[in-house]
Amino acid sequence: MYLFAGGEAAEVKFGQSPASGGDINGDGTTDIVIASSLFAGVTHSYVGRVYVFLTPPYSSVGWPTSENKHWSAADANIIIDGPDNDNFVLFGYALACNGNTNKGTGEGQDARADILIGAPRADTCSYNPPQLRNDRGFVYLFRCTGTVAAGPSGDQVSWTAGDYAAYYRIKCLAGTYDNESPYLGRSVMFLGDVDGDAESDDEVMFGAPGWDTSYYGSGIPADDWGCVYLVCY
Repeated sequence: MYLFAGGEAAEVKFGQSPASGGDINGDGTTDIVIASSLFAGVTHSYVGRVYVFLTPPYSSVGWPTSENKHWSAADANIIIDGPDNDNFVLFGYALACNGNTNKGTGEGQDARADILIGAPRADTCSYNPPQLRNDRGFVYLFRCTGTVAAGPSGDQVSWTAGDYAAYYRIKCLAGTYDNESPYLGRSVMFLGDVDGDAESDDEVMFGAPGWDTSYYGSGIPADDWGCVYLVCY
């Protein structure tokens, strides 16, 4: 048995979303991605952090033949920090890996797996009253191409949510009061080639279970209709 344990602080929820990472660094083996969605940022609480363990860099210390092997969060090859701009961002609450949105031919295309990370309580608007700006959510897509430095065997590199990542959010419409707390990114996934185009790239899908069409001007919101977004590549 192999154990990935030992988050970097108490109550960070290391293991919130463990996932197969696919082959992130292009060495032919499947990598491992694990989130700590309540990890604290420098200035805010519960921002979130995601750890990428590249295998088999640990073969020199017993991977994969030695049993009862223990790794801590600090052993990760790549550490990705959420946006440290608010409390309760929950970066890493949902993870999806082992998909590739740029596996076709041409510039920027490769065979490396991508990483999809949900931050369902990230705030993306400046609505007033304040409750309308809360918990709107982000989804981040990290395309782990050859130009993204994953670090050689045993080395560790640090990214932030803005590094190398495309991101998605629900557009904020000025003067309206719809979509309080949609929680975009509460669930995320790769779908494979849904649209059947020539590139055969994988598509992505993510949920916003709190999405609704209510207007607070009416006094009583119609909450949590929910929706799912599909993005084709």
